[in-house]
Amino acid sequence: MINKEVYVNEKQDQFLNASQRYKDIIGGRGSGKTGLIGHHTLDKMIALPRAKSGLAALTYNQLLNNTLPSMENIWRLSGLREAKPLIRELGHYIVGKQPPDYFAKPLQPPRNYQNVISFINGYHIQLISMDRPDTIRGVSLDALDVDEKGWVKQDEYTKVLSPLVRGNIHEYSHPLHHSNCGFSSMPWLAKQQWILDAEVLAQNKSHKYFYIEATAEDNLAVLGPEYLEDAQERLPQIVYLVEYMNHRVKKVTNAFYPAFNDERHCDYKTWDYDLNEAGIWISKSSDVKQELPLELSFDFNAAFTSMIVCQEHSYANYSEFRVCDEIYVEEATTNLIDDITRKFIAQYQAHQEKDVYIYGDRNGNNKQVISGQTFYERIQELLRSAGFNPMLMAQGLDAPHKKRYMLINDLLAEKNPRQPHIRINQNKCKYLPIALQLAPMKGDFEKDKSSEKPGNDQKRATHLTDCLDNIVYPKYNHFLGGESEYYEVRVA
Repeated sequence: MINKEVYVNEKQDQFLNASQRYKDIIGGRGSGKTGLIGHHTLDKMIALPRAKSGLAALTYNQLLNNTLPSMENIWRLSGLREAKPLIRELGHYIVGKQPPDYFAKPLQPPRNYQNVISFINGYHIQLISMDRPDTIRGVSLDALDVDEKGWVKQDEYTKVLSPLVRGNIHEYSHPLHHSNCGFSSMPWLAKQQWILDAEVLAQNKSHKYFYIEATAEDNLAVLGPEYLEDAQERLPQIVYLVEYMNHRVKKVTNAFYPAFNDERHCDYKTWDYDLNEAGIWISKSSDVKQELPLELSFDFNAAFTSMIVCQEHSYANYSEFRVCDEIYVEEATTNLIDDITRKFIAQYQAHQEKDVYIYGDRNGNNKQVISGQTFYERIQELLRSAGFNPMLMAQGLDAPHKKRYMLINDLLAEKNPRQPHIRINQNKCKYLPIALQLAPMKGDFEKDKSSEKPGNDQKRATHLTDCLDNIVYPKYNHFLGGESEYYEVRVA
């Protein structure tokens, strides 16, 4: 079936040939981690005909748009073709559809094939999404792979995913039967750190657990020598070290947001899925309510302008302040203000409720030299031209650091049932949680903004945290006691 040899690097080869039941790899960008899943699934397909394997990830969107395309590329390079029954094209595998009659029958055929990849020898892969429990119900597996394992909660992995590996104990004798493998990037967030326990397990029980780390250096034969040189030249040192060279992130001890808990405040169940006419799954955001207005909060800087898109959702016994999206511009094609506003318009043009509330920092009152408009005036003009009804809520000077610190940490602690719960869409807000975790404090409750210096990674700097402060404080400062505070507007 496989008639072509495909190159694997040394770290990939070590992983593929390890005989342990539990195997984990933490790989940096360019290390070949996702391609390794493609090689690994081919090995299992050959060794375990008619078996059922599971491929799990935090969201179905991740599986469809990130993992599966890389796997299929490896399969094609290895000589496999996708079967296309509608045009009578024979093949070796089929995705999300009833397999053709010439495919061997699995030992335990699935009831439907929407979330299944079937192979010609009866081996099949069940796609498992942690944001869709129905993809897990009643599943019994012969093997399991978890992509970006660090994003899966430790409790859900140990109590939900891992116990699924239990099928056909007397049917296979190959070491890959009942294998349980994890593929991850080096974690940035606290809740992801549990995956590093695999290293300790491998040290203490090497007969059962295998652990390896890989960097882009391990894959230079594929990437070329200039890949790392370019990355090191254009990226801040911390990003290069963590994401390419697998260095571990040090925890901030004097945090400005000590009450922030990425486990509690980040929400990954934010996708809905539909099948289009071609039978392809389409993902769409589920945490933006079309009947509610959008609330925007800006942070203006010469080299990095950013915003967050928010909504407040009310329920029977509580409310949520939801950060649904983060948008930023690092290099402008026209100017930063126009570019970031047009990015928002492009993404939210179809939003039904056209009222938009605008918050932000005091620099929004600065006038542009050529037009004579303030930033806020220009934003409103662009929004009106796109059919929105913008309302400026930003007033006056930025709130004092100490009051911002007290309010937002009080909200994050969730001790007062009258206060809203802050929830961040971690699928669309990749950098805000990291920035909240890494933001330090100095002096009298002052946020340390040294991360905004040129040469640092501005996405992980304090800009996006300022966006959050700039909307949370004017909306909820009445919880500090007394009436809401207003400041005299000063236009630069």
